[in-house]
Amino acid sequence: AAAGPLAPRGPRLEEALRNRPRLEATMAAVFEEYMKAGRSVLARALPFCESSGLSYEAAVGAVVSAAARLGVPDLCGAQGLPGLRQMLQRFDEDGSCTMNRGETAKALVYALRVQRDELHAPPLLQLPRKQPEESYELGQIVGSGAQGSVYLARHRGTGQERVLKFLP
Repeated sequence: AAAGPLAPRGPRLEEALRNRPRLEATMAAVFEEYMKAGRSVLARALPFCESSGLSYEAAVGAVVSAAARLGVPDLCGAQGLPGLRQMLQRFDEDGSCTMNRGETAKALVYALRVQRDELHAPPLLQLPRKQPEESYELGQIVGSGAQGSVYLARHRGTGQERVLKFLP
């Protein structure tokens, strides 16, 4: 059995990941709620504009809300919201800078798995996670596929251009 502050999350995370139909239905319902709210704001600002997805910021809220409905209210854990937002960008498969329902559901599953893995990792393997956005400003997506996504990036300190690959 796991010890420490993460221990109570274990059964909830396992159940949320095991019950895939409930997870997908919950994410779909939350996604539609966020889309409806976003469309009403968009309609007031730009009446002729349609959006097919959520902004990254709205997708963060949708993923956290869906996780809470699944019994995992503290999804962000040690990474915090910036880590979750960065993780969501990795699932923007079409590079549209918005998240569709499928991309958002995949991101939720991944976020739950990351939490589960952190919970069950032996103490010697709990390495600190790097936050590339602290050192790099991410630019446009260069490419993406089954092995991850590649972004143009600029080092905040030196200004040197780099490419960063994020694995799924």
